[in-house]
Amino acid sequence: MMMRLTTLTIHRADRGLNRLRGTTSIAGSPNIPTSRRVQLLRSVNVPVLVAKTWSDAAGAWAFDGIAPRQNGAGYTVISYDHTGVHAPAAAASLIPTPTPPDPAEHP
Repeated sequence: MMMRLTTLTIHRADRGLNRLRGTTSIAGSPNIPTSRRVQLLRSVNVPVLVAKTWSDAAGAWAFDGIAPRQNGAGYTVISYDHTGVHAPAAAASLIPTPTPPDPAEHP
């Protein structure tokens, strides 16, 4: 189970049955997994904050229950270093994947 230290409710227009997930790490050889503040944005003309969370100690983060964007547009995820040592890292045009049903909810 992925630990989430903080999160916002997903913006109504972005609710759905999909998930985006990834990891945060400090670049190196090898990369070092690390906990960071992660924000999910959507943008047409102006970026809109959809949700935010923290990655766990292994660097894993996830946004569950989001909708696919219209016209195939993706989401942007930005990871911030709360210590101020490293610059933010971003990934754009991310497409959420369907969330598999929970077997406990559908016996």
